[in-house]
Amino acid sequence: MQTGVLKAAEGLELWPALRQEMQHFRRKIDLRTAHDSYEHWREGDHDDLVLAVCLACWGAMNPQREAALYVF
Repeated sequence: MQTGVLKAAEGLELWPALRQEMQHFRRKIDLRTAHDSYEHWREGDHDDLVLAVCLACWGAMNPQREAALYVF
């Protein structure tokens, strides 16, 4: 959203909840390994909407992987 790539539709019913979740979502970097991880800022916060949007964006940006999703 900061770069303008992700936009929310006007009147989106869950936009206030999604915006709040996104504001509380943080990136952590492990200084030993330089790997990053993402999680909610406080223990009581929710992140299900953020993760759902992330998965949808990833799927939209990687359509060639669609067939792999259905392999059991």
